[in-house]
Amino acid sequence: MVGIRFWTGLPIMPVGSSKLVGLGQGFVPGQTIWNPADTDGNITLSSGNRVASISNAAGTYKGTRSVKSTNGTNKLYAEITIGTSIANNIFGVGTSGVSLSSGYLGSSSIGWGVQYGGDKVNNDIFSSFTGGPITNGDIFMIAFDSINGDLYFGRNGSWFDSGSPTFTGVSANVFLFASMSGTASATIAQNPIYSLPAGYDVWA
Repeated sequence: MVGIRFWTGLPIMPVGSSKLVGLGQGFVPGQTIWNPADTDGNITLSSGNRVASISNAAGTYKGTRSVKSTNGTNKLYAEITIGTSIANNIFGVGTSGVSLSSGYLGSSSIGWGVQYGGDKVNNDIFSSFTGGPITNGDIFMIAFDSINGDLYFGRNGSWFDSGSPTFTGVSANVFLFASMSGTASATIAQNPIYSLPAGYDVWA
């Protein structure tokens, strides 16, 4: 199928601002999947590796990383459906150096995430944000401008922090990442439910 890009006239970045101010349309060929080669053995992948699920001891974090990463020249958008989960599981992005079997996403400087039912975290520093928290059934939205290092998180069609970046200065090459324990699941959407921010492409 040939993708079609529609222009809506909604800008993403006003002059002198990195705030997301509108949703446009983008080329939507289908999103990336979780990478079996970059998934801890305690996590089960299904539905064409779009669904990652786990059932283990709470507090014992295990990770999975997407096949596709950003590259420093693109702006990508993804959606992850938060299935059954428990407090403190973390979803977001990380470099290839984030451990799949120890620690959790955001426990070091190379992971950026949002805690289920809680705060955002990077470099083991937890801080609040507006528009959350994420809970069961939410569509967790991720938009990353790898050119400028601006990372945006949102849920169910609305961006956190009124559209300002959730994190800035993020590494150019990052993957989607789920850090889970207890009973939990995270599903990468086959196609986005919400319109892509103008100027962004699907994370594929």
